[in-house]
Amino acid sequence: MYLRQLIVLAFVIVCALPASAQVTLTRSANLAVDVAKDGRLAIDLRGDIWVVPSGGGEARQLTQNLKTVQHPRWSPDGEQLVYEAISNGRRGIWLYDISHGEMRSIGADSNFDLHPAWHPEGERLIYASDKYGAGMDLWEIDLPTGLRWRVSSRPGDETAPAWSSDGRDLVYVYHQGEQWSLILRRHAQPEEVLLTSPEKIAAPSWRPDSSLITFFRSTAGRISIDMIILSQPRLIRSYASNENFVI
Repeated sequence: MYLRQLIVLAFVIVCALPASAQVTLTRSANLAVDVAKDGRLAIDLRGDIWVVPSGGGEARQLTQNLKTVQHPRWSPDGEQLVYEAISNGRRGIWLYDISHGEMRSIGADSNFDLHPAWHPEGERLIYASDKYGAGMDLWEIDLPTGLRWRVSSRPGDETAPAWSSDGRDLVYVYHQGEQWSLILRRHAQPEEVLLTSPEKIAAPSWRPDSSLITFFRSTAGRISIDMIILSQPRLIRSYASNENFVI
């Protein structure tokens, strides 16, 4: 799960400025951070992607002056990053190839694509798209072929998809009217509504062994991290509630 919150960084980001000056940042608000399998960190700082080596050290600016980058996510092999960015008035999804330093748009003919998530096999992405202008649906794309297909088509908005570590099960957020729900789609089984609430739900994430799902929830003006233990019956528990989270 990437975190977007007021975050104290355990490393130092050194930003190079034109006149050989440097600015050292140790704290910033509204960051999204994702961790590669080798420990590198990808951070959306000042609208661009910065990469910090495993174990800390000097950050390297990966994208240059895009100014709108959000939510970088490492591919399973750590060779690519997917992220959201605004280009020509359209919020879309982009792919950055680390080895070749190349980036390309992978969005379709939609003005609003967001929340890309890698399938564990590394060749597919699932994301939310307002392709037909009637609300967000989930779509999946096969990167080698460019083929894409719609995964969900509920009335309202389906967003924030996340695959389990084995790639068999999917969880996502569903929002319609004043209700927010967390939906579980297990392989070859009907969808299950894990939770319905009038409070905003965001950013579900699986535990590696797929035994529970954590998510952000806004309650009475405060944001907490809650979790659903996938036992029978399902159990909902609070995980953290005294931090300055932002969703």
